[in-house]
Amino acid sequence: MVMRRLLMHSDVTLDDLHHILQVAMGWHDRHSYEFIVVEQPFRFPDEDDSPLEVKPGQPRRKLLRWGASETDLFRYVYDLGDNWEHRIVIERFEPMEPDYPGWVLGGQYACPPEDCGGVGGFRAALGSFREPGSLAAREFLAWAGEDFDPNRFDRHAANAALSRLAWNRWIAPPRTRRR
Repeated sequence: MVMRRLLMHSDVTLDDLHHILQVAMGWHDRHSYEFIVVEQPFRFPDEDDSPLEVKPGQPRRKLLRWGASETDLFRYVYDLGDNWEHRIVIERFEPMEPDYPGWVLGGQYACPPEDCGGVGGFRAALGSFREPGSLAAREFLAWAGEDFDPNRFDRHAANAALSRLAWNRWIAPPRTRRR
């Protein structure tokens, strides 16, 4: 199981949380996604979605702390075709440095590459690693990157990318948001 443990500001929005999760996982934000918080879905379409699929009034800027409570379990689904479902547990809300919306505390295993066919496709790709040098393993590494290692997660690289998000203001620092 791929796992990431994050520390984030309680004023992070669902839209910003999506970007934080994308960076923490190592994805590239190519697909639509949704959050399901206390069984209420918040869907965020991508440019390929039909306008009829978009629900009006979906609050992209909804603050996490207004939709979830400590100890809540909610879901984040990325790439609705491959259906990468993430379980998110809020352990607690604590004060945090206002300039950084999030930080990766730890993690386990590499993120599946985008568009690998969901859980089934990724399992099949991982199976090819049992026979290093096989045609299936070579094809997967040619597509995913020659340096792909399913057992590797680089917390420092993820945090460097999160720092770039904050530094470049791709995610607004929580202290600058209107209350």
